[in-house]
Amino acid sequence: MSNEKREFNKYTVWYSVGKLPEAVIYCHYDSGSGAKKHVGTINFYPDSINVPNSIVTPSGKYVINMPKRMYAHVMDLLRHEKPLFLLTDWGDGYLSTSSEEPIGELEPVSTPKNKVSKGGMPK
Repeated sequence: MSNEKREFNKYTVWYSVGKLPEAVIYCHYDSGSGAKKHVGTINFYPDSINVPNSIVTPSGKYVINMPKRMYAHVMDLLRHEKPLFLLTDWGDGYLSTSSEEPIGELEPVSTPKNKVSKGGMPK
C-alpha cells in the first residue's frame, strides 16, 4: 500500500500486438538537469478481462493498471493537464492532478507567434 504521489512530466507510449498489456505509457520525471527518472507505468488491458491490481514495485516504481476504455481519457489528461501524479492505494491506481483546479481552467499553450501580413492573414 502507498498513498504517496509521484510526479511525472514526460511520457512515452508503446502499443503491443498479441501481448498484455495492450498499451503502456512510461512516465518519467525530468528535473531539467538532463537526468530523467522513470517513475512508473500506466498499463492498459482489454476491457473483457479483470484488470490486475495496481502496485508499487520494490524499487519504488508505480504500476497503474487500467481497462483499455480509459486510454483516451488518460491521453487527454496527459495532453492538457500539468502537473500530473501517479498514486496507488490498496491495489487501486490513480492518475491525479496536483490539487483542486478551477472549472474551465486551460493550461498555457506555447505556440509560435503567427506573423500577419497587411491583409490580416497569417503568412
